[in-house]
Amino acid sequence: MKRLSSVVFAVAVAALSAPIFSACAVELDAGKQVSGTGVVIDNDALTDEATEAKAIAEQDAVAHDDGEFVDDSGADAADEFHPIDPDAEVPFDEDSIENADQVVCPVGVTCIEVVPFNAVSTTVGGSERFDRYNCSSSNESGPERVYRVELPRAGTISVTLNAANETGGTDVDVHILSSLSANACLARGDRTASATVSADFVYVVFDSYTRSTGENGAGRFGGMITFAAEPVAENNPLLAAGVPPVVAELAMLAWHSAEEQDLTDSPIFTIIDFSKPSSVKRLWTVDTETGALLASHRVTHGIGSSGSSNKALATSFSNLDGSNKSSLGLSRTAETYSGNNGYSLRLDGLESSNSAMRSRNVVVHGADYAEDSFASSNGYLGRSNGCPAIAMSRSRPFIDLIKGGTLIFSYYPSNSWINSSPFLN
Repeated sequence: MKRLSSVVFAVAVAALSAPIFSACAVELDAGKQVSGTGVVIDNDALTDEATEAKAIAEQDAVAHDDGEFVDDSGADAADEFHPIDPDAEVPFDEDSIENADQVVCPVGVTCIEVVPFNAVSTTVGGSERFDRYNCSSSNESGPERVYRVELPRAGTISVTLNAANETGGTDVDVHILSSLSANACLARGDRTASATVSADFVYVVFDSYTRSTGENGAGRFGGMITFAAEPVAENNPLLAAGVPPVVAELAMLAWHSAEEQDLTDSPIFTIIDFSKPSSVKRLWTVDTETGALLASHRVTHGIGSSGSSNKALATSFSNLDGSNKSSLGLSRTAETYSGNNGYSLRLDGLESSNSAMRSRNVVVHGADYAEDSFASSNGYLGRSNGCPAIAMSRSRPFIDLIKGGTLIFSYYPSNSWINSSPFLN
């Protein structure tokens, strides 16, 4: 989560002439929509490696609930899962352990620099360094997997295990350590654990519980690791506006990176948190100079981004034409026009996860299915073909507020997007 102040990259935005309509569908009620333009293509055509990763993710959809985006190559960039050989030994190098708090990643430890991070693996074949911890009397003598998390500053780290993965006798517990020592345990839990930390690194250990019979609960696990930096209002104006801490941290990282590259000269910044349901306000527009909240709205996601089981939640994201999905990442507002959905605002994506926004006609516009009354009646907003639409009754003043070169940051805790975004790495 460290900012690269010295790296300048070029962002090329295609100057494509687009028709005066939006490619967004209008969902009139459950199961009814008016399709937009463009031929729907098969965006599930994956490489062998990506197919395997997606199959694993779908098999454990609840545990590996990490939204995917599609890059310009047309292949879904699902979060990578590297199968672990159960018979393979994962040695701890003692020299590495002694110097574990240095920059070099210790042998046998998975080191991560960006959170949220969805750890999906198995303790089978893992190391067996830790048996008991000073924070619990439980017998954890089964194999474990160890992750080192790099922290930007003081804050709270939280880990949540998904019980859906623990089948067939699997019993994995989570431990948070301040260093690679069983006596440095800060927190432990069967399902969740959190701790306030201030060190440069913290360690998350997924360890196999050993029963009184001597049988250990080694097996597959899924754990979401998140970090909320200690709020510093003077450094992050988004916090006072009500933007969740993790989202605010990443959003300001992206905004500062874009500002350094002269991608905007406006202090107006819009954040969309797609991890929240569409039934609540999940869009904030903030003046980054004063911290003033300028606008807050419910906002739609693409019909392709959510499944039929829960239309309020977006879980999948794409940059492909015809996918009808929302896109993640940093974008910039451009010119206004009048089209199928009335007064609308064109957008230019600034990274590979959203670079096709203009050619896809993904725009900001108003919609009757984004009104508060629709959410009250249905429990969710209607869904678009990928456009971030807000209530028609409030759309014109909002579009006028953010038009002409302000930035929009669209967030979801997707490892694949976070790890590849040039504004976050």
